[in-house]
Amino acid sequence: MSDITYHREGYYLIPDLIPPGAPPMGVWGMRRREFLRKHHDGIYTGLLLSGKLNAHLEEIDRAASEMFDQLIEQYATREGVTEQLKTEDQMEWVRRMNSIRGKTRGRFFCLPSSQDRRTVPLSVPTIMCSPCRNFTHEM
Repeated sequence: MSDITYHREGYYLIPDLIPPGAPPMGVWGMRRREFLRKHHDGIYTGLLLSGKLNAHLEEIDRAASEMFDQLIEQYATREGVTEQLKTEDQMEWVRRMNSIRGKTRGRFFCLPSSQDRRTVPLSVPTIMCSPCRNFTHEM
């Protein structure tokens, strides 16, 4: 308690509390936060109040980014998008890579569990979570 500083306002000592800054977060962490906020408010609030929300979102963002990049590499290899194509026909390479990114982004979401289907519409994409590891992509 000695590391907390106070300032005086009239007869009262008010603690100088500075909330921790939010870490830089990628698209997958932001989507996970929005999903928890909208559909699992209890889990979101619990993680937020325990101070574990940012660590959870960082872990989801890191893992999802790695998996997304890995899927893009696998699709590119399977469809023959190589560095040679990039040097020969850059516009064709960009078109194919954009197509691959779009397919990967669309197939990268996890379906809600059967319990969640009652409360979450199937059209709502969710992000992979550690216990789930259920992806709808077909490799």
